[in-house]
Amino acid sequence: MTDVWWDDQYINAKQLHLKANERGIEEPPKNPTEDDFSYWTIEMQKQEVHGLWSQIE
Repeated sequence: MTDVWWDDQYINAKQLHLKANERGIEEPPKNPTEDDFSYWTIEMQKQEVHGLWSQIE
């Protein structure tokens, strides 16, 4: 996770996807674009996880 923010109802997180390098080891991309990120929301009262959204969604 690269960013996390919250209020009384939700926890939101921004996730950077790792990419396998030439040795097969996963690491962050050197120059990430918005396509390399996903977003998650945890609804606190219902204890539900929503996500794997793009920034547009």
